[in-house]
Amino acid sequence: MTLVRKAKRQVLSAATRRLLSVIARISDENLLRLTNVLQRFLPKIDFYQNGLAAIRRMFEEGHQGMNAVRRVLTEPSRAAVRRLINNVIVGNLVEGYRRRYAFWEKHGIAPPAAVMFSPTMRCNLECTGCYASEYSRDEELDPATVDRIITESQETGINIFTVLGGEPFLWTHLPELFESHPDAAFQVFTNGTLLDEAMIKRLAAAANVLVVLAIEGWRETTDGRRGPKTFDRTLALMDLMRREKMMIAYSVTVTRENIEEVTDQAFVRMMIEHGAHLGWYFHYQPTGRCPAMEMMPTPEQRDAMRVRLREARRTMPILIVDFLNDGALVEGCMSAGRRYIHINHRGDVEPCIFVHFATDNIHEKSLAEVLCSDFFRELRKNQPFNPNHLRCCMILDNPQYLREAVARCQPHLTHPDADAFLTRLAPAIDEYSEKYAALADTASEQLKR
Repeated sequence: MTLVRKAKRQVLSAATRRLLSVIARISDENLLRLTNVLQRFLPKIDFYQNGLAAIRRMFEEGHQGMNAVRRVLTEPSRAAVRRLINNVIVGNLVEGYRRRYAFWEKHGIAPPAAVMFSPTMRCNLECTGCYASEYSRDEELDPATVDRIITESQETGINIFTVLGGEPFLWTHLPELFESHPDAAFQVFTNGTLLDEAMIKRLAAAANVLVVLAIEGWRETTDGRRGPKTFDRTLALMDLMRREKMMIAYSVTVTRENIEEVTDQAFVRMMIEHGAHLGWYFHYQPTGRCPAMEMMPTPEQRDAMRVRLREARRTMPILIVDFLNDGALVEGCMSAGRRYIHINHRGDVEPCIFVHFATDNIHEKSLAEVLCSDFFRELRKNQPFNPNHLRCCMILDNPQYLREAVARCQPHLTHPDADAFLTRLAPAIDEYSEKYAALADTASEQLKR
């Protein structure tokens, strides 16, 4: 980073911190006025301007979203808030946008805002329906490759990184990775069993990582799937993270069995009481080894989940991401580099964490080359796949486009049985898609009123 660019970034970061400090403490009425000021600075593209319009509606409706933002800006440590502003708002939204735009001008394809990578697929648990415990240490990303991924990403304008697995903390280089890239924003999805007080203090000191703790519901459900005492351990870790003034998040894999309890307001309220600022909700997808359609939420459950989590966001001070149902907020499918990509433990670059196909490997090509791959271009030319963005998924809602891209580009499987939803599960997927389409189209019309 040049001295001039560094000075500009420091000035912008300081100004942004002062602005957000004011925002965290003034009334919603005055914040509504401030949105008019922000409109002048945000890029004049639909994604940002539509987001600002949504924020205005939240203020007008007395939505709890602003109180959720206030918690994020006031409860974590000053160092954590400073890194959030520097690395996400300035580093990704402002500086990153300029670099991504330059990449688009050069290559004719816009790079994503985030990169997901799984340095290992190993896991120390044996959760029901998951086979990560069967992987070995032999096939893992080496630290130099991960460092290159981050460096090339930042040069392209990408400054947000999600670390997945397996269990990421089995990859022992992880804390050093966070510390060696203080200008990058990380979130890491973990079962939490390898985290102790010393590690939590170390992560809190790094201040650039959001730890997302996995939970399956109440104690009986969580312990039943993940093992005895995992529920109590998760809550204890959240309490420890709160004492260390970290931003706190949880993630849920939503199945047909636990969907009622994890979307219940009592469960969400309990997570807030233990300090959660953010909740990630992922629908179980029929991918990976031995995919099980019977674990998927039904179309009716998926639609009901959308309504319940929307109400939770409206009435409680927590940020909630409903990964599948929030397609309307991000204008449809985000995969294949439109908003993110996934790099697995072997270096295969996949369009989505749930779509285990690849034509390119990060060990053999640069990030720019894989972003411009024919496979990604084939998928992106049809995005957002559906004018109803509630029907956003290329696995469950628009499988014809994924089938066509696979047939034309002939990607290789990156996990055993990865093509099951294109072959033996295809009839069941089509039936699901048809049933959900009717519900989603009705919901979409209601949301327009």
